[in-house]
Amino acid sequence: MRGHSFLLFILLLAFPLEAHGQNRLGCLGAFERLSQMIGENHFETRRDFENYARFFPQSFLDSVSLLRAEGHWIDAGSGEGFAVEDFFKGYVLDPVRLQAKAEGDHWSGRRTLLNSNEIIEAATRLNYVASENKPKVTAVTFAMERNPPKTSPKLAFKTGRFLEEIPNSEFSKADIITDLFGVASYSPRLDDVLRKYHDLLKLGGRAYIFIGDYIETPDAAGGYSNTRVGEPGWDAPFAQSQVRQKNGDNVPIIEWLRNLPGFQVTLEHRRVEQKTRPGILPGSVLRSTIVLEKTSPDVEIPKLKLIFADEGKPPIRRFQEIDQ
Repeated sequence: MRGHSFLLFILLLAFPLEAHGQNRLGCLGAFERLSQMIGENHFETRRDFENYARFFPQSFLDSVSLLRAEGHWIDAGSGEGFAVEDFFKGYVLDPVRLQAKAEGDHWSGRRTLLNSNEIIEAATRLNYVASENKPKVTAVTFAMERNPPKTSPKLAFKTGRFLEEIPNSEFSKADIITDLFGVASYSPRLDDVLRKYHDLLKLGGRAYIFIGDYIETPDAAGGYSNTRVGEPGWDAPFAQSQVRQKNGDNVPIIEWLRNLPGFQVTLEHRRVEQKTRPGILPGSVLRSTIVLEKTSPDVEIPKLKLIFADEGKPPIRRFQEIDQ
């Protein structure tokens, strides 16, 4: 990314916790209060498949479009299930409509840069595939306001439980797991979530964890620095969260993830042009996703204890490594 190392990118993203929200859950009872906030389910829950195509990187769209009958996609935190419902429609993705949405409007001030040829190729693979030739899809959502759609016998919903609480035996191994501001961004049990993702993935399978938008702006030295976007809802607190290791070091959570055996961790983006508006920094937005690829059947994830969370959506969190 313009010559910057991954570590430098993460360090540049690490902002003081005071910059995010005014109310704090605090150390005492942080686990219980964050769990309560999640249980109230006051989140964006109505994203459709075209939203997934604009938010997640191109590699997700390529991967999911290549899945066939033997494949499996798990959508962790699927909300009202519109994206997975769309996946089983005869016409899943309209490249023209997607491009129009990506262009944005006067009010959004953003334009998502999409490769038209890649979008058309993925749409060609997705559209008009018979339901029996599509992969199995499992959607996990804690609560739904509507009845789970029954567009295909290959679409299954698991509702009423947090992902961490569902036994692995209820899932078949997955090629892809998606998490769009979902479980990994909110859970007070991040270590359990990561173990779950590793257990549920096939070897070589990938978990896509969307973490938000960052703005890349020119610096005085002629290079580029990265800062979180200053609009409400787009300050990507996942990358500001930290883990206190047993040696006492506090490290950004993404840097901590990079050192977990059993996963190859990369950061992938869609680039978004941001128009100059009052109070908004000019520059190119990096719409960022952590990609965890399972590289080994075994993984050793340190046990974590939540010691801090604010009331942001998603929250900034601090974890501490503890003995098993």
